Amino acid sequence: MKKGRASLSIILFYFIILFPVIGFANSSPIYKPEPNGTLIPVQDSPVVVKGERLQFILSKENYQADVVVDYTFNNPLDEAIDTLLAFPYTPSHASQSLKISINNEPLLQDKLQIYENKEEYRDFLTVFQSTDFLYIDPLTSEDMGNWTGYDMVEEAKVVTFPVRFPANSDVSLRLEYQQESGIDKSSYINWVELYQYLLQPASAWGEFNGLEVQVAVPKDQYFASNLPMEKLEGKSGLFEFMPDEIVHNPALWDVYRGKYDKLPSGNLAFSTTNDEGTFLGIMNRDFYDIFGVVLEFAISTLVIIATALVMIRSKKGWVRRIIGPILGFGLANLIALLFYAILINLFPSIGNGSWIGGYGIIVTFFFLVIYNSIIYFPIMMLLRWKARRVEQLK
Repeated sequence: MKKGRASLSIILFYFIILFPVIGFANSSPIYKPEPNGTLIPVQDSPVVVKGERLQFILSKENYQADVVVDYTFNNPLDEAIDTLLAFPYTPSHASQSLKISINNEPLLQDKLQIYENKEEYRDFLTVFQSTDFLYIDPLTSEDMGNWTGYDMVEEAKVVTFPVRFPANSDVSLRLEYQQESGIDKSSYINWVELYQYLLQPASAWGEFNGLEVQVAVPKDQYFASNLPMEKLEGKSGLFEFMPDEIVHNPALWDVYRGKYDKLPSGNLAFSTTNDEGTFLGIMNRDFYDIFGVVLEFAISTLVIIATALVMIRSKKGWVRRIIGPILGFGLANLIALLFYAILINLFPSIGNGSWIGGYGIIVTFFFLVIYNSIIYFPIMMLLRWKARRVEQLK
């Protein structure tokens, strides 16, 4: 009875130690990207969009991007046009993060309206025709198809503000805000950031000419887009409003650019991930699960064998039968646990595994404890038999 209580106490002790080092897997593997989109008039307008420049600066610390959208409009009419402009807005944004300037003059906050009444702007939101989102694999650039359930009406708010377009004149307008990414936790060992920018519809404007997109990502990230884009080399071609940190540190950033004479027929979607914290750059999640489980059991087996080799030299039977199993069991579990903790520190991405990085490690460790508690005696008997064989052959 005392031995059973002691074994139970040891098992509970290891589980208490194990809990703090476990990174639990999230039950929801896909978080949809935020529904942000292009600026359009609430009612059809003869105003011409001479160009739109769209810039994403992806954060190094968290799953979001600093977005700048720079427009140049032209009113071709001989009279001024007053219109209400609007665009989809995401609930997670803080209103303070949204900045709007017209002809380099900041828009007064009392001109800005953020509508949460979805029914009031349901028709406006549905013209974006976005009931799903695109997913481009960042490693293979493969189109993974449309993921359904992207409901603009339920996801977005609407921002509106008035703009006057003087007769026969150009107007520059700039939006600045932060956009949180969608996250895919299931495809690779490291999470994939997903971004989507809604470019449709363009028919609300008199004409839409020219779109240029630049996406700055931390150096050596995997990157893919559904629209053709190229990596820029050096400073040439960067937007003048690109942050100095990126302009003067090309060794730390990659900038991808896409230039389109007309508005593309689809929305913009891109994704990115990295191999930071991986083992030899391997991104396959299943590899880490199999590798981790096999390694845990292999290390435990080696520790048990080493303990048995030491114990077999003892001439006292009670040492081999009592001290040996307890010592082997304790060392095997402790070393396996320490090795897992070291592995997580050396290769943090292992903590993202679907099995060994989540609740599966508890199940694995449970079976490891059982395995270690029963394997000692068969190994001891095998080693003793081998030792007798060696003695007989002498």
